[in-house]
Amino acid sequence: MPLIALPDIELHYVEQGPADAGETVLFVHGSLASSRWWQPVMSRLPAAWRLIAPDQRGSGRSRRPGADDDEAFYTIPRLAADLAQFVEALGLDDYHLVAHAFGGAIALEGIVSDLLRPRSLILVDTAPALGVVTPAEAYPYLVQMRTDRGLLVRAFASLMPGHPPNDFFQSLVDDARTMPAAAFTGPARALAQWNVMAQLPNIHLPTLLIRGDQDMMVDAEATRVTFLSIPGAGNLEVFRGCGHCPMIEQPDAFVDSVVQFIE
Repeated sequence: MPLIALPDIELHYVEQGPADAGETVLFVHGSLASSRWWQPVMSRLPAAWRLIAPDQRGSGRSRRPGADDDEAFYTIPRLAADLAQFVEALGLDDYHLVAHAFGGAIALEGIVSDLLRPRSLILVDTAPALGVVTPAEAYPYLVQMRTDRGLLVRAFASLMPGHPPNDFFQSLVDDARTMPAAAFTGPARALAQWNVMAQLPNIHLPTLLIRGDQDMMVDAEATRVTFLSIPGAGNLEVFRGCGHCPMIEQPDAFVDSVVQFIE
């Protein structure tokens, strides 16, 4: 089980492909997720590529922070710093960055703060660069999801309406149930305090945005504004009949888009 030791946590990651590959891709998952969410994509991408997907703190098989209920562990600047330290520890200096949902906020934070310097960026149903405020009445449901499996199943099903509730789907649900309580509410509070819209015009690296047209989490207009604000963004691809998770719901089409963009 590969682990990278950071100052206060060990991050688990999955890796495939040769270390001297011509292309290296780093995947960043969203909240309530793990490296497993990239499994359908990693199994389809070229075998000659080096693919790396870490579990963020509190997620997957990464060792949990010391205090399960401390939301301070899940701020966007802190998670971006984690990712930058992970990149440095692996010695990555020429890589493409693919980030989903809340992971998109982490990627953007790392780039505008000059902690991350990828060769290109792919944002998948990314969190709005303006941040987003979760209504106060939603927080009790986020707390309840951790112990109410049925509620969590319904929430995940709404995220990926194009994917059947098969064994893989159930494994995603089970992964989330092992996460610390603060990981359910911390990202929502973090997004309410985060806004990098003014820094987006400084992003000139090649950027692709991907969005499912049935995404209930991220507003289409918010995605369009993010796209238009990044000078390096050359295309916004909309996957039809797809929700918040194109890499799980339509992995073949997703891989085609990634390969075409990178090559």
